[in-house]
Amino acid sequence: MKESARIETSIRLLAELETTDQAVDRLLAQWARDNRYAGSKDRRAVQERVYLVLRHRGEVRYALSGEISPRLEMFTALHLFEDLDMDAIAQLADDTEHGPQALSEEERKCLDNLRAIKDADAAAKTNIPDWTVPLFEQAYGDAWEVQAKALGEQASVDLRVNALKTSTDRVVKALAESNIEVATLPHSEWALRAPARSAVSHTRAFNKGMCEVQDLGSQILCMLANATPGEQVIDLCAGAGGKSLALGATMDNKGQIYALDIDSRRLNRGRERVERAGLRNTQFHQLTKYNSSEERTLPELVGNMDMVFVDAPCSGSGAWRRHPDARWRLTPEQLATYNDLQDQVLARGARYVSPGSRMIYATCSLFTQENEDRVEAFLSRHPEFTCIEWQDAWNPKLPPLEATHGTGLRLSPADHGCDGFFAAVLVKSKD
Repeated sequence: MKESARIETSIRLLAELETTDQAVDRLLAQWARDNRYAGSKDRRAVQERVYLVLRHRGEVRYALSGEISPRLEMFTALHLFEDLDMDAIAQLADDTEHGPQALSEEERKCLDNLRAIKDADAAAKTNIPDWTVPLFEQAYGDAWEVQAKALGEQASVDLRVNALKTSTDRVVKALAESNIEVATLPHSEWALRAPARSAVSHTRAFNKGMCEVQDLGSQILCMLANATPGEQVIDLCAGAGGKSLALGATMDNKGQIYALDIDSRRLNRGRERVERAGLRNTQFHQLTKYNSSEERTLPELVGNMDMVFVDAPCSGSGAWRRHPDARWRLTPEQLATYNDLQDQVLARGARYVSPGSRMIYATCSLFTQENEDRVEAFLSRHPEFTCIEWQDAWNPKLPPLEATHGTGLRLSPADHGCDGFFAAVLVKSKD
C-alpha cells in the first residue's frame, strides 16, 4: 500500500468507529482479515495511525476548535505528532486512487488555524473526556493529571510463566528463539515483560502453554488473592479465564476453581486456555440471570467457598492504554449502569463465601465511584463482612509491593507501570 492509501484506510476506520459498538482492536483485526493484500507493514502503519488519533484525541480536538471529522482529526494528528507540514499533508490528500480526497477550502482553513495545544485545558492535555476530570480528582487529588497522562502511553506485553509446566528461565530462552527478548520483573518470579506489540501468541512457548499473556497488575491481584492448594474457589465474572489460570497455578492443580460468567463464548475460550495450560482443577459454568432472592447457579456451593474472586464489570479506565477508544465511548449513564452491576455481583459473590473466608472485589478502574464507594455500599448492606487492609492479606513470602497503604490496593500505569486496578479483601465473620 502507498502511504496515502494507508492514511485513507485509517481515516475510514476512524469513521467506522463512530458508527459501531465494536472495539478498535476487533475492528482492526476484522479489516486485516477482509483485506489480505495488506502486508504486515501496512497493517502496523494503519493501526498506529488509528491509535495515534485515539490516544491524542483531546489535544487534536482542542487544536481544531471548530469543525471536527475523521479526516481533520487524522491530518491534525499527523501535523502535531508526526511533524508533517501542511504542504506534505496536501500532497497526501491529492485525490490519487485509494488515497484521501483533496482538502477542501474549509478543511485547509481549519488546518491553517489550529490552536496551540500548549494552551489547552487539563482535560484536553491529558486526553480524557471533560466529564471524567472530577472522577480523577476524587481518586488522585492534585496528582490526577500525572495519572491520566500515563493512560496515553503505549502498553507493554506482560506474560505470566505457567509454573505448572515450566520455569521462567526456560520461557525466556524459548521466547528468545522466537526473537522476542523479555525482561524479568521484581514483583513476581513468574512475571515477564515483552516489548509492545510482540507477537507472543505465535510462539512455540505460548502454544505449548508455557506462558500466558496477562498484565502485571492482573497478576498482582491474583497474588493478593493468595489461593492455596486444596481450596474451593469461585472466579466470578471469569470471562476467558485469565485469572482462573493464574489462581489454578498457585493452587498447584489441587482443590477446585469454578469459573462463572454469563457469556458462553468467553467461557469456551477459557476452556481452550485451560487445556493448553494443563490445568485440571478448573470447571466452567454459565451464570443464570441474577436473582436477588436466590442463587440458581451451583446452589450447592452457596456458603461453602474458601475464596470468591469478583472481577466486576467496570468502565475499564485502568486499561485505557490498551483500549484508547473506550475513554471516548464511556458516558455518565454507562458508568451508573456499571455501578449497579458491581453492586449485583458483589451481592451474588457474597452468598458463596463460607464463614471466616474471603471475597476479593476487583476492577480495572481508577475511579473511586467504582472502587471504594462500591465496597462501602456493600459493607453497609452486609455487616457480616469486614474489609481488611490489603497489606494484611499479602503473603509475606511474596516480594514486597510498593503501594499506598489502606483498605484497598490501587495499581496504575503511572505508579506501577501496569494497567490500573483496584482490589479489596472482604472477610466474612465466623458467626
